[in-house]
Amino acid sequence: MSVAIKSLVAVGSLGTLTGAGFAIKHFVSGESIKEHLLNSKEYKNRVFLNSGLQGLKDILDTYHSSKRTKPNDEKGVPLAKEKLVDWCNGAIGGKYSGKNNDFDAIVSWCYINVNTFEKELGDSTKKRITEAQSTNKDWVDAWKKYSKDKETSNLKITGHERDSALNGNKDTDGQAALKAWCDEKAILKMYIDTAKEDFARFEHWCTK
Repeated sequence: MSVAIKSLVAVGSLGTLTGAGFAIKHFVSGESIKEHLLNSKEYKNRVFLNSGLQGLKDILDTYHSSKRTKPNDEKGVPLAKEKLVDWCNGAIGGKYSGKNNDFDAIVSWCYINVNTFEKELGDSTKKRITEAQSTNKDWVDAWKKYSKDKETSNLKITGHERDSALNGNKDTDGQAALKAWCDEKAILKMYIDTAKEDFARFEHWCTK
């Protein structure tokens, strides 16, 4: 939905407005999308996109290359990254009318989790293994767990440059490869396309 349509909704236009391929019914007494998100327990550790947000350039670059749902402009094509902040500022002020493509775009790009994988662990009872040497007992134990359970956990690590070591039978090489994978993932952000799958692996294999 265009920002213009959202603006009309925000000032109290009645009836049904059509934009971005679907209709939105505006109820004066309804909650805004922003209010709905803030009141929801479904989304945690998130902030609203704004021009002063730290790391904004990386977020916009990630948006540009992402395959996830994006808002469309007035021509029906994905919105340019340079216009995303303004679109979000207008979109979250609209009335919440249920989940749809625009809402998915808002959740993906306007109300985002900027934590790294490591920070996302938060107050969890699981703590990231930070030992510098892959021969440390923590990494030895982590490798044994991965080697034993990788095929049955649905969390097998694939596609890494050290894949043959990760999924091989040599303990020393496997420990080093697992540590390298965990160290790489620890600094990734929760808004990347593969965050859900990769964080699940990170939390399972890279912690103690």
